[in-house]
Order: sequence, then C-alpha cells, then structure tokens
Amino acid sequence: MPRVLPKAKTERLEYLAAQIPEWITKAESLGIPQSLAHQLKVNLERTLAAFSTQRLAHEKALAATAEYHQILEQLTKSSAAAIALIKAHAKAQSSAQPYAEARIPAPTRATRESKPPTRPEIKSLTMTQGALVVKWAGSLQDTRFFEIYRLDDMRVPQLIDSCHALDYQDRNIPLGATEVLYQVVARNGSKSAPSAIKAFQFAYASETKGSIFDKNR
Repeated sequence: MPRVLPKAKTERLEYLAAQIPEWITKAESLGIPQSLAHQLKVNLERTLAAFSTQRLAHEKALAATAEYHQILEQLTKSSAAAIALIKAHAKAQSSAQPYAEARIPAPTRATRESKPPTRPEIKSLTMTQGALVVKWAGSLQDTRFFEIYRLDDMRVPQLIDSCHALDYQDRNIPLGATEVLYQVVARNGSKSAPSAIKAFQFAYASETKGSIFDKNR
C-alpha cells in the first residue's frame, strides 16, 4: 500500500493543509463524523499557528546570531587595540608591571625559556630613609623580572611592583603597621619561582627598627 502522509514534517504539513479543508467540506460523503472533522479543523489551525511562531523564532534567532557575531568582532578588534597599547606602554616604561596589572602574558624569549628561573631568597628587610628595603638572592641570568608582593591583612599576596634587580624599596607601608610580610617571585616567561614569605616586625607601630622572621618555619 503506498504511503499517504509524507515522512518529512514540512511536506506533511503542506499536504494536510491542502487536504483537510476538503475532507471537512466533504465529511459526510467521505464517512468522516462531525466530531472528527471538528478535531481536524482545530488541530490544523493550532499546527499552522505553531509553525508560523516557529518560523518567526527561527528568523529572529538567525538575526540575533548574526548580530552577536558582528558585535563580537567589534569587541575583538577593540580588545586587540587595547592589548597593543598595553604592550607599547610596557615597552616604553621598560617594565613588566603593565602586563601583570592587565593579567596578560609578557613577551617570552626563547633563550630564557629553556629552564625555570632560580628561586629567590629574601636575605634582608631593613628600614632606611622612610622606606623598607627588600633584598634577595637570585639569578639575573635565567630570570626576566622579579615581582614583589606584600601580603594584605588577610595574608593574601598583593603585587606592588616588578623589577630586574635584587632589591626593592617599599615606600608605601600601611600607616600604623606593626608587621609587613613580603614575597618575591622570579618569572621567566610562563615559568615562575616564589620565595619564602618573610616578615618585618616593628617594635612599635611608629618606629623604624625591627627584625626579620621567616613565616614558612
């Protein structure tokens, strides 16, 4: 027996939309009871309405997708321009700080990527002329730059600066602090090596003399 209803949904709907009105008109001669004729009419109307809604939603989805891709392309271009400016600023300043603040990778050098940087070791923390001087031992050969961190009240390291030297002067010690903790991180491209955390404790909050403690002991 040949198939009457098309298998494809769209073709099936087109076929029934053309046939059902004829079936309803000729229901009595075709042997279709009025109850079924009414059901056919209601179901056809609901199906055509749902199909129209689906087509409209599909068209809106296509338009929204096209708009999304267009806006994303605009965002990509403006972001690329911002990254280029950050890199240019870092180069002009001869500093890796802009890379750290923007959270984007600094340029790598193939000759220095062969091994991880040497782990630095904080050797001294001393007060002098209103600054706390952090000095550490490390390698300038396998390290592109050092990041200096000061721990906040929650003992979370906060980046305060970066340099390519073995010492740093911190002139922004929190007012009234009785203790400050530091960590130095050596970086070589994507590789890093953190030092142990060292603390400088003041005898009194207003004094400039203190002593160094290893917080990792």
